Formats: sequence, C-alpha cells, structure tokens
Amino acid sequence: MNQQNYIFRLATINDALSIAKLQIERLREVNSPENLEVVYVNIEIERRTLKITNEIEKHVSFFLIEYNALIIGYSQIVNKVERNSLEAELFSIYLLPKFRNNGKGKLLLNKTFEYLVEMGTKTLQVSFFKEFLYKEFFINQKAQLLRQQEVTIGKELGIYETYCWFDLQKIHNEYERTFS
Repeated sequence: MNQQNYIFRLATINDALSIAKLQIERLREVNSPENLEVVYVNIEIERRTLKITNEIEKHVSFFLIEYNALIIGYSQIVNKVERNSLEAELFSIYLLPKFRNNGKGKLLLNKTFEYLVEMGTKTLQVSFFKEFLYKEFFINQKAQLLRQQEVTIGKELGIYETYCWFDLQKIHNEYERTFS
C-alpha cells in the first residue's frame, strides 16, 4: 500500500454516510451479535447519518483517512470549548481491519494530534472500560492513566478509565522525528 495513496482530512457533511457505515462496522466488531440486538436496536444507517451530520454542523470534528478515495478510518474529536480549547476528548477512533497492523492507526492518531495542535489544543483524553480490547494501543501511543472510576451498568459494576496525552505538541514532534 503506497503511502502516496493515503489522504488525511477533516470530514464534511458529505462524509456522514461513510462515517456512519464505519461506526456500524466498529460496533459489530466490538460487540457480540446478541449485544448488538439488545443494545443497538436502533442502529439504522439513516438515523446515524443524520446524527453525524448534526455533529459536524455543531463542530464535532471527524478526521478521516482515505485510501484510493475510500474512507477507511476516522477519529472523532470533541473539543471542550470551540477553537483554542486547551483540552479535547477523543470520542472514538476506528480503522478497517485490513488496514491495521501496518502503522496506519498510529499515523491517523498522529494526524489527529497535528490537527489539534494547529487548533491550539494542549491535551487529549480518551475514556473506556478497563477491559477495552484496544486499550494497549493507547498506552503504546504514550497515553497516561488520568483516573479510574467505578460505574454501574444495569447490575454490573465496571471500572471506567480515562487516559490523557498531556502535551500533544511534544508527542506529535516525537512521532514526526521517529517516523519521518
């Protein structure tokens, strides 16, 4: 896969349907079929596309990776305040399975860091349950544990963790030196 065939860019409203399809793929990947039926009954593509369109209009950023004009992944970023926020949250990141394990996920994350640095953001947080399947990806990308809290979902007690990159500029610069 030639590096020149990859494009990184911010999503527009016209990308909402493609992002919705990727989100559904992500949900299918991390949930058992029974959970999908119970938890994600209303996963219709039209509703999800409309929701994403509304989020883009309200300045939720989706940063995309394309390969040969096909959107193959995204990161979804929510700034705590509009422009020049010191803090943002990585709400989700996803890359189609056949494009993983060759550095494209790291590259997408670093391009997300680059975009946030350009917007004046200093820190980025990501939260998930302690048992999250891809937790090691974030730890390997130098995210540091910020806090843990117990949460109850239904009758189940779980540990919810928040990780943080405290200096996006520094991490982005290190990545650029290592992989350029």
